[in-house]
Amino acid sequence: MECTRCRAAFVGADGRCPRCDGSPQQSAPDPYAPPSSQPPQAPGAPYGQAPYGQTPYAGRPGYGQAQAPQGQTPYGQAPYGQDPYGQAPQGQDPYGQAPQGQAPYGQAPYGQAPGMYPPPAAPHAPYGMGPGMMPPRPPARLSGLSTAVTVLFAVMAVLALLRVVADYRLYDALGSIWTTDLAEAESIDDFRRISILLLFLGFLAAAPVFLVWFYKARANAEGLAPGRLRHSRGMAIGAWFIPFANWWIPKAMADDIAAASQGTPRPTGLGVINAWWACWVVSSVLAGFGWPMYASAMDDHNPSLEGARTASLILMGSNLALLAAAVCGLLMVRAVSALQDARPRY
Repeated sequence: MECTRCRAAFVGADGRCPRCDGSPQQSAPDPYAPPSSQPPQAPGAPYGQAPYGQTPYAGRPGYGQAQAPQGQTPYGQAPYGQDPYGQAPQGQDPYGQAPQGQAPYGQAPYGQAPGMYPPPAAPHAPYGMGPGMMPPRPPARLSGLSTAVTVLFAVMAVLALLRVVADYRLYDALGSIWTTDLAEAESIDDFRRISILLLFLGFLAAAPVFLVWFYKARANAEGLAPGRLRHSRGMAIGAWFIPFANWWIPKAMADDIAAASQGTPRPTGLGVINAWWACWVVSSVLAGFGWPMYASAMDDHNPSLEGARTASLILMGSNLALLAAAVCGLLMVRAVSALQDARPRY
């Protein structure tokens, strides 16, 4: 029924208008009423706060800021000891930024036009070498050269043996000169001249090939043991032409080559090197004494048969030492070449 006073609201069952008379007063609870079977409800939380014992929720209007459960990191913050979200770890460049000293992402380095490929990075120096130093080269194969030197040294051994036979025939002929006819003497002299010429030609053929092998072996040793060799690479050839020094410098270089090929400070198990060098020095010294003595004994103005026989013996010993040096030399060349060819390539 419409209120007759305000004409804007309807009266209730008690005849009261909620607009004109107001809401009815709530009666006080009866203290003598029997208890209800339902437990009393807790009063609601104030507006803007979560109920007691519950965690406020982020994003819900009216509940303020979100809080994480007990023992956990609050929402929006990184765990303890870790970098905040959106920041790079300590000591690293921030996310989205280029490392220090480099051009920003998407931009060309300084001095380089956009779209150009960057220059290749310089290779790192191997361990034990400073920056800017050339890395060691891999050892070159010596099998082909060692075969050539082996053949030529074998030929030299045969020619040295012919010289020994020629010197012995001369020594024997000088001892029985009164019983030797002219034809036999000329035959002995011709054989001796031919043996000298053949040995000289064999030496001219073998020496350059051996020097090339010696130089390459020295170059390989420099790559196998950098900084541990006593003489420069050029001395592998030049040392042979220095008077008196050519009696010990090539031997020292041969020892360094053998040690570098074995990977040890000193060569071990290569006594053939000492034998080769000893035979070569003995042959050179005996030839240095024998040839002047023979030339003086065969002088037309003052010939000496005893002096010629002594010179022939000395030259025979020189050629025997040269034969032994050729045999030991080819064994040395094959041993060192095998050691270097067995080293790994890189």
